Amino acid sequence: MYIKVRYPDESEELVRPSLLQYLIETEKIREFERQSGWVVVGVDPVRDPRPKIYSGPERRKVSYSL
Repeated sequence: MYIKVRYPDESEELVRPSLLQYLIETEKIREFERQSGWVVVGVDPVRDPRPKIYSGPERRKVSYSL
């Protein structure tokens, strides 16, 4: 499966999904196409590849029953 991207010069290209994140992070593309339509980089929400780190209090209960 390839994803259609649009560059700042209005040219379009099909790229592999593994390349899409790099193009977004380096701001080399202006838009990419999802099934629901075009996504504008920097305007529309996109997934953050970094893992979410929870910094709140520990809420998991540890039970040591035998």
